[in-house]
Amino acid sequence: MRIVDSSFIVEGLLKNKGLLEEDLLLTVDLALYGAANSVWKHQYLLEDLDDGLPYLSIVYGLVESGRTRIVDAGAELVEKTHSQSAKHRLPVHDTVYVALARELESPLGAFDKRQARLMNS
Repeated sequence: MRIVDSSFIVEGLLKNKGLLEEDLLLTVDLALYGAANSVWKHQYLLEDLDDGLPYLSIVYGLVESGRTRIVDAGAELVEKTHSQSAKHRLPVHDTVYVALARELESPLGAFDKRQARLMNS
């Protein structure tokens, strides 16, 4: 089991499909929007994808198959995230993955250096 953010999902979609082949990936719904935003960016701004919809279908296929599960961010997780964000002066949308990984004592899958530093602090 690994807690993943949108950067991990996008890396798996576009560069290293093996990342998405782990037994179980956990994330919050925010990661789906982040992944959709990155696919949109690649299609319309960077113009290195002709059609982003098949990539989004892969993401939803992972969720529908149960290999990627969306965790409901309850009040306790939101409060922990807010506290860590304030303490380390990092955005809440980045810190939520670290808070969840710590809560579930699971490794974090992310390509954001700030998240990695926070996870290791």
